[in-house]
Amino acid sequence: MAMWVHLTQVSRGCMGALVLEVGIKKERMS
Repeated sequence: MAMWVHLTQVSRGCMGALVLEVGIKKERMS
């Protein structure tokens, strides 16, 4: 169970990092 929670947190962190990266790229483009 703890492992599953850990995996969800990691995937959530990856998604957050991706969203941040896309946001930064959009800022540079405009």
